[in-house]
Amino acid sequence: MRLSTLTATVLAALALATVARAEETVRCGDAGYSYAGIGGLVTANGVRATLRFSSAPTVASGHVAAWVGFGGYGAGRNGSNAWLQVGVITKAGSAPSLYYEMTQPGAEPAMTLLGPAVPGRAYRLRVSESRPGWWQAFVDGKAVSPRLFLAGSHGNWEATATAESWDGAQPACNRFGFDFARVNVRHTQAWLPFGGRVTLQSSGYRVSAARPDSFRAQG
Repeated sequence: MRLSTLTATVLAALALATVARAEETVRCGDAGYSYAGIGGLVTANGVRATLRFSSAPTVASGHVAAWVGFGGYGAGRNGSNAWLQVGVITKAGSAPSLYYEMTQPGAEPAMTLLGPAVPGRAYRLRVSESRPGWWQAFVDGKAVSPRLFLAGSHGNWEATATAESWDGAQPACNRFGFDFARVNVRHTQAWLPFGGRVTLQSSGYRVSAARPDSFRAQG
């Protein structure tokens, strides 16, 4: 039986509404990237934290990560993208892994996986500047990246310690829980708790039990 034009139009509208409601139910955070953590408001030359899973991540699409680092989009010389971060990442369909990621000005991001990350174990993460413009990532006191020169970084970057969810370019509900402890930033040679800082808290995710040197990121 052929549907009338009006009936077909109504059914199509109902179908779209159903899809929209379905998308709302599976999306937990913002489209693209969502964050739960802290960002510095004062430039520094080092950041460190002890990271532990407080709950096992569930990743419907994309990835969940927790990291410390410096830089970002537009943070390099002449507004180029540049950063270095180190942490743990769980991709959809994969087990958690330690990793570092660096982006050189004018180049695409490059991620290096470092081996399994074990839920329940604490990892000491650090990114620091060894001499002007040269940065390196560490896990448990061991260097895991080469020394990297990042143009435009010296004296210009604030630290970040955060969890993130990427939805894999589709509506997704990714869940995580991470405890960040002993979160410090280095100013010249002195390691201190974050002073001036901003809370990074996307829709659907939260930062709780925040103290000068610790917080929980979850969602």
